[in-house]
Amino acid sequence: MSLVQKFNQALYLVLLAPIFALFTRMFFKKKKSRFVEHYVLMVYSLTSFSIFSIFMLPVMKMMESAETPLIFFMGIPLMLGFLMYATVRYLGLKGFSEYLQTVIALVLGYILYSIVQTLFIYLGAYLMVIF
Repeated sequence: MSLVQKFNQALYLVLLAPIFALFTRMFFKKKKSRFVEHYVLMVYSLTSFSIFSIFMLPVMKMMESAETPLIFFMGIPLMLGFLMYATVRYLGLKGFSEYLQTVIALVLGYILYSIVQTLFIYLGAYLMVIF
């Protein structure tokens, strides 16, 4: 595994959980009032999903390599689906509009995470070149 992949794994939990928590807090202020509750929900959900993904390793090995786009395109919707399920259950959401808000909050969070992750990777690469 390359250094960039290890860096991405560390960024995954460090950056993704607070960003998702920020967006769910913005969308559902009335349900749970504190950011910390949303953050704990996201850390728990992402950690649970990471443990679940360990059990998917044999399936990934059966495919040609773990770097195939199919794994990527399966993983992101599975993760967002699991986070949506956990958020809906924890916040007690009901109705199509609240489900839609959850999807929008998670997608916006993932987009912001992707932008921040890209900036950190380029900053790291720049610092490696300088030093």
